[in-house]
Amino acid sequence: MQSEEQETDYNQSIRRLKGILQEIGILSEAGSKDIIRIVRYLIEEDLDIRDITVRELCSRMGQNTKSVEQRIRRAASVGMANLAYRGMDDYADPVFSEYGARLYSLEQIKREMSYIRGKSDGHGNVRVRKFLSGLMVCCKDI
Repeated sequence: MQSEEQETDYNQSIRRLKGILQEIGILSEAGSKDIIRIVRYLIEEDLDIRDITVRELCSRMGQNTKSVEQRIRRAASVGMANLAYRGMDDYADPVFSEYGARLYSLEQIKREMSYIRGKSDGHGNVRVRKFLSGLMVCCKDI
């Protein structure tokens, strides 16, 4: 049984997570529900994402593993594109500064910016593990 303080911290973490997803523009994406469920599971079970594979995490969600992982990857890709646009407009943008390096590789965000500008044929690559790990760190930074 969780103490009242732990329950409050947990609720704050989930609210913070939803706020982050909203700030990077993916709260309405289909994969955002999967992201929230996975982060919630990691917090509830007190698991470190380094100790479990993304595929195993997705399988514990009780649905088709590949579908869950693909929805998360798509949502994270939309988030990367949104951050890339923000960074192109203003490198000092607070959302870009806060989440760009935490959730994605800056190299991949720059690659996404090049793609948006038409200077590259490929999008930036999303590392789902880094993305989820970054969200966990952001949620605990209350």
